[in-house]
Formats: sequence, structure tokens, C-alpha cells
Amino acid sequence: RGGATLIIAWCLELAGMHIFRRTCFLACLVASTAGAADSEALSRAAGLFKSRQCNDVIRVLAAAVKDRSESEVAREYLMLGEAYYMVRQYEAARPCFLQAARFLEGADKKTAEYRLACTLYRVGDFAKAQERISDFKQKYASDDRVGKLLAYEMLILSRRGKEAEKEIVALHQRIQQNLA
Repeated sequence: RGGATLIIAWCLELAGMHIFRRTCFLACLVASTAGAADSEALSRAAGLFKSRQCNDVIRVLAAAVKDRSESEVAREYLMLGEAYYMVRQYEAARPCFLQAARFLEGADKKTAEYRLACTLYRVGDFAKAQERISDFKQKYASDDRVGKLLAYEMLILSRRGKEAEKEIVALHQRIQQNLA
């Protein structure tokens, strides 16, 4: 078990190196949203996000999506989910990312699917998190965010204790191969 703990600690350290990606994601989300904003609420929320006023983003976008078609406000759901995630309201973020993943396409869909996997892990729904992690790895194998998801996967496996040691070692080897 000591070896598995070291492997997990190493993976978390590796995932920590990608913290800057959150900041980059926010900048890209705000930029793409501001450029494509077709609603006043979305433009306003983008401005609030730039100044990291996540609770205000939540207030603005929660009102904006109310009584509107989910497909019509999919981008708002992505930004709303991110705002909830940033203030650690993971249960509230979950349905937002689900809706965004359902209706968005391209890079936004990929981001929603990634955040959904992270959110499921954060709320402790490990079975669904594992499903989403596996799906993401299969669909987007070359995406840099797979590394963080592999760390979450190792943490999920480690909850099973000694019985998962072989799987953890195999996963660690896969991470090592990806780094080479």
C-alpha cells in the first residue's frame, strides 16, 4: 500500500502542474463567449468571470437560463457550471455540465465532458466518475487533461485498497508511457 500511496502522490503532483490550465481555460471561455455572445447575460457573465466574481456569474446566468430551452442556453450552462465549480458547489455544477455536454459541440463539448468527470469525482459519485473518465480517455486520448483524470482514476482505485494494487500499478505504467 505504501507504493500505491507514493504513486498517487506523484500523480497528484503531476496534476497540480496543470493548475495553470484552469486559468487558461477561463481566459479561453471568457474570450470565446464574449466573441459569440448573443445574450446580454452571457456578455455580462463573461465580464464578471474576468474579474473572478463567480457568485455574481452564478446569479446572472442562473436567471438567464431559467425558463429557456436547454439547447438554446448550452454555452450559459457551461459557464454557469464553471462558476459553480470555482466556488466548490459541485452538486450545482453537475447538471450544468450535463446540459452543456449534451448540447455543445467541439472544444466546448470536450470541456464540459472533462469538467463533468471532475465534478462527479468531487461529489463522490465514483462509479459515474469512472465511467466518464473512461469515456473521456477513449474519445480524447491525446488531450492533456487525461493526465488529471488518470490521477482521479488512481484515487478511485485506491479506495478499494489492496485488491486494486495491480490495477494501480498498471495505471501508473500507462502514465509513465504517456510521459515518455
